[in-house]
Amino acid sequence: MTCSSDIDELRARLVDYSWRAWSCLGVAGWPESGFPTCIDIDAMVLLTGRLGDLDARLRDESIDWCVTNIAFVSRSRIDHLRKDGISGTAWAGYAGTIQKATKQRWPGAGEPFDWRASGKSRLAQRHDGATLGLRCRALFGATARSEVLRILLVEDETRTLDAREIAVEAAYTKRSISDALASLASAGVVRATAVGNALQFRLTRRAELEALLAPLPIRRTSQRAFCRVMAAILESRDAIRSASDRLAKIESARLTRTISADVQCIDPRSNPLSSNTPSLDAWVDWAIDQCRLQCGVSEKPSKRKSTRISSSV
Repeated sequence: MTCSSDIDELRARLVDYSWRAWSCLGVAGWPESGFPTCIDIDAMVLLTGRLGDLDARLRDESIDWCVTNIAFVSRSRIDHLRKDGISGTAWAGYAGTIQKATKQRWPGAGEPFDWRASGKSRLAQRHDGATLGLRCRALFGATARSEVLRILLVEDETRTLDAREIAVEAAYTKRSISDALASLASAGVVRATAVGNALQFRLTRRAELEALLAPLPIRRTSQRAFCRVMAAILESRDAIRSASDRLAKIESARLTRTISADVQCIDPRSNPLSSNTPSLDAWVDWAIDQCRLQCGVSEKPSKRKSTRISSSV
């Protein structure tokens, strides 16, 4: 059974991870520092909402940013990202509070909680790899076309992707992605090549797009996949809080089946995947280490309990 100190460490690491990402987008409350991964705005909104009141200041300041910069958030994409089987009531209150403040419908919105805007949030003006997605949306809006460009820019230029692969990462319907690809192809930005029965896509004017939107992120991994995996690991831990060893093994096996594809997107050489039946302990330890790596932090994570974590969580 996973010990509580490891779970507390993972929650603390996820709070720190979220603060680092949000500070790059312009959220006040954390010293600005580099972030090696391209920030997926909608995935970060969803992860932060699911973390609930682990850090009330993070929760409230991220809402402040969303309310102020609502045009840079895709509610339809968040709706698609939510369809991953992960439950929880924290998101309902988070979404309900933004819905009340913006007077716009939010997916999964529930009863809002008491919240007051601080007015400290701002739209980041920094130009680094972390804010590539922000620059794409500033130019092309929070649209499927913007996500396609972000994904193809982050992808290795020697690799091509089919529409299904792009749709999974973009978290839009295949129809929306097909329309976006057709528009970009008409503009001469994307080229389609037939490979078997499928079309493979790549950028044709990468140099011009990089000159316009650069720099690119240092780590070219999927933050969408990272956020989903972290939420799934926390959910599995909560599911076996008082379970027997047998049920814990069953839950660990279910978790592995659920997240394996996303784990491959994050780190194809992940140690838990070398085992046919990795334990939940192994997944939690891996998640703690990934939080450190995805932030670009060199020191090993400590095992001390974070003061940010509420005793009620």
